[in-house]
Amino acid sequence: MEKSPAPLSPEQVIYNKLLQMLETNPSLKFTISGVSNITGRQGGDTKGQRLFQYNNTNKKLENNDNKIGTFSDAAVDEKNKVLPLFQKQIIYLIFNEIIYLGFKENIRGEKLSPIMDDIRSGLKIFVGFEAKRGKDLYPEQEANILMEVTNISKEKPEVFIQMIEALCNRYIPQYYNEIKRLEVKHDTKI
Repeated sequence: MEKSPAPLSPEQVIYNKLLQMLETNPSLKFTISGVSNITGRQGGDTKGQRLFQYNNTNKKLENNDNKIGTFSDAAVDEKNKVLPLFQKQIIYLIFNEIIYLGFKENIRGEKLSPIMDDIRSGLKIFVGFEAKRGKDLYPEQEANILMEVTNISKEKPEVFIQMIEALCNRYIPQYYNEIKRLEVKHDTKI
């Protein structure tokens, strides 16, 4: 007799619905603002802050640098003190008619890394999603999912970070794996 799969946790169900929304609703976009070669393509940009968003129509990341200033500050704690490298700060930001929800972290690359070769201090990334504000943009069920994700970010920050990391593994796997490798390397030096 075959075992049935374990039931999904409420957070896994919400994550699956969020992922489905990111793939279908143009008002919601996976967003990454970071440095170095975010897209992982050969000869890609390796210096400077860039912003990319997932376009669910053509199923690829697209450059959107006109929003770059939104994420130019370092990741800080509640006392506005700059966080150590690779420590995550959850961000909930309302900017004009857009909400950004995700996390920010201060990072540093290493020489000769094909993805993250920028070794300057003061580098940071933001990963999460952008949601346009407006009653008519989301069916009630989708609006409820966005509220649930927001609640998770406040009540269960570790679970929220895992959700965003899962999105990173889906949309920017090479880039995020390199950040995780650099984080492990940094942690072993401490």
